[in-house]
Order: sequence, then C-alpha cells, then structure tokens
Amino acid sequence: MSTNKVGRAYYVSNNGNDENNGLTPESAWQTFKNVDAESKILQEGDQVLFERGGIYRGSLRVVSGVTYSAYGDGKKPHLYGSLRNYAVPDLWEASDKEAIWKIQVGTMRDIGNIVFDHGVKCGIKMLDDKLHSDGDFYHDASEGILYLYMKGGNPGELYYDIEICTNDHIMEGLSNVHDVKIENLCLKYTGAHGICFRDGAKNITVTGCEIGYIGGSMLNGMNVRYGNAFEVVDNCENIVVTDCWIYECFDAGVTHQSSYEPGCVQKDINFSDNLIEYCSYNIEYYVSDTNGRMENIIYSNNILRFAGYGFGSINRIGSNTSMVANI
Repeated sequence: MSTNKVGRAYYVSNNGNDENNGLTPESAWQTFKNVDAESKILQEGDQVLFERGGIYRGSLRVVSGVTYSAYGDGKKPHLYGSLRNYAVPDLWEASDKEAIWKIQVGTMRDIGNIVFDHGVKCGIKMLDDKLHSDGDFYHDASEGILYLYMKGGNPGELYYDIEICTNDHIMEGLSNVHDVKIENLCLKYTGAHGICFRDGAKNITVTGCEIGYIGGSMLNGMNVRYGNAFEVVDNCENIVVTDCWIYECFDAGVTHQSSYEPGCVQKDINFSDNLIEYCSYNIEYYVSDTNGRMENIIYSNNILRFAGYGFGSINRIGSNTSMVANI
C-alpha cells in the first residue's frame, strides 16, 4: 500500500446497529450501509473490520486508501451477494405447472445462479420457461418472479439454505480507485463479480480470501453470461492476488483484461500462491491486440485444477465449452 495516512478503524458486526458510530466492537455497525462509498464516511487510511463468524449481505463499493479485513475469533467473515437465505417454505408457491415452484423476487437484477445447501446443488439457468429437470430455473424479470423446477416438493422444505445470486458485484472499485487492501474475507453467492476494479486501478491487494460461487448473470443485457472472482479491467498497475482459495466461478477465477481501443497498459501484476479450481478459466488475461501492452506480469506457485468442471462450465448457454482452460 502506498498510502501512509493513518485513519480510523470501523467495525461491522451482526450484533451491531447502523445508528452506532462504528468506532469500537461494542458500537459496531451492522450492515454495508455506512461503509459503502456512497456514505462518504470512509477516508484514506481507514480500516473496515468485519467480525469473524458473521454473515453480511449485499453489495459494497470500496473506497480508495481503505483496508477491508476481519476482527475477532472464528471463521472468516462471510460477505454474501444473496440478500437472504430463501429456504423458507412460505416464500415458495406451487405454480399451475407440475413440479414448478415460484417465488416473488421483485426488482432483483438478472439471477445467474441458485446455490442449494452451500454447494450440494446449483441451479441450471434457462432463458425461457421450459423447465424440465430439478434445479432448472427461469427469472421472469418483467414480472419479478423466479420459477424453479423441483420435483421433490417445496424447495424451502427440501433444503436448509438457498442462496439466490443476482447481477450485483459484492465488492466493486470504480474508475481510478487506488490503494485498497482486501484480506481474510469470504465472498460468495453473486451472479456478477466477487471483487472488481475499473480503469485506472492501482495498488490493489487481495490476500487470504475465499471467493466462491460467482457469476452466471447476463452481461449488460446481452445474450452472454459472465462472472469472475477477481477482475481488473483496462489500465492498471501494482495488482496483487495471493494466498486465496477461489472456486466455482462462471468465467475466471482471476483476470486482468481489456479489449477496447485504443488499448491500455497493465503492469506489475502478481497472482501467486493461490488455489484456483472449478472455474471455466482459472486464470484469464487479454488486452487489445493492436495497442494493448502488459509489463511485469507474474503468475507463480498457484495450484490450478479442474478447469471446466464447475457449475458455470456445464451450464454455458451459447458458449463454447472447449475454451475452458487453467490459463
């Protein structure tokens, strides 16, 4: 981290309250509300510390110069894109078609995946309402209804946990965000990206994280699905992803990419000492073939395995599954 400012530590806990000041574990906040970039509370040099053992749901835009980490004892804090556990029988209603259940999802952005019991089963996204096998689902966004084929009965009774993954990034840095460290967090259950940074990102470190069940939503309304655990696009420098466990991503585990003209420069990128598995592409990179340039790119000591065997690769509508690769 190039910043040398020393700021405040803010605490987030399932036992907190967003009306607190967040400055001590005893006065912790409860949700992403006050730590999102839009709140304007965080300053360069601050830390956001999530209590271990907790589950925090929603999307978070990160702030330049801030460290996002953990405090306390126990398992890594879990940051879920899914807004709740939908394994509640009363949420599901039998439709007028045999074995097809429906749930009201309101204005949710395109649903890319459904994860049952933390990975025992994943849904199969269909682009129309022709559902025939367990796990097939169709998101009717215009009506705000999710349809799911489940022959065994009410999904909320068959499973103890159901996570609905929508088209929302869990942690996102907008253009020119810099000097961010994300460490010791577990990010899961989104139809978009787990962690992503836009053009001009620099001095970004992700370490000691677990990132899984990422992607599957439609990209910008096109007939293309996407979703990477970690992505940085366009011009970027000094990007480090290390000591992470990354798995079950629709597209890439980690990627730096840009295909736009007039091209970009990506330099000083280090992906090392990670276990990356069950993604369609465990490591992916590309730039414009005319003006793009990469400098000092290092991939070292990673374990890359089972590319093409995750939920995304077996459910790639309109995609060429022969493209799956470790790198």
